[in-house]
Amino acid sequence: PAPEFIIGGIGTEMHDAVDAHVAAEFHASIAPGWDGATVERIVESIPGVHRQPAEFLNPCKLSWHWHRATAAEVVRLEIQLEKAGLDVTVGYSNSVYLDVVPRRAGKGNALAWLCRRIGVPLENVLVAGASANNGSMFALAGVRGILVGNASGELFAAAGRFRPLITREKMADGVLAGLSHFGVLEANVQA
Repeated sequence: PAPEFIIGGIGTEMHDAVDAHVAAEFHASIAPGWDGATVERIVESIPGVHRQPAEFLNPCKLSWHWHRATAAEVVRLEIQLEKAGLDVTVGYSNSVYLDVVPRRAGKGNALAWLCRRIGVPLENVLVAGASANNGSMFALAGVRGILVGNASGELFAAAGRFRPLITREKMADGVLAGLSHFGVLEANVQA
């Protein structure tokens, strides 16, 4: 079925198929204090950082390729951004992808915002994921989670303490197995 809502851009974009105003309302909730120009200036001063193509950027999401940055380098970047007065979240995954978004953004914050807006308790929410940028959804109090068999080690580290269901199946098959486990789908549904 067609989705009713889409959270995109690592939790910096919101789409409602029925109400076009939702995108603007969500953007207005995450944009205050965001200073993309300062983020760019600081990040682009790092040797070896290369901006991702325009289709991976939006007004509240800046992204680069930064091959094999160390944890210490990422922490130094976070400190630089904080010293510049920026309230942001830095995501680094797969030893290459660097994303900087407003702290109010991110998939978990976007999901919580949407649930408040439409009146759905987090206890009625089931999330699934495979990459590190999904971790904040698993951290929401009351949410049940599915970690698919091909989930990154970074996501396992971030989400494992929230006791999600871990499936052997990968990708969509893992999501379907989780949906069956939680009683959303009949157990015999196949991909």
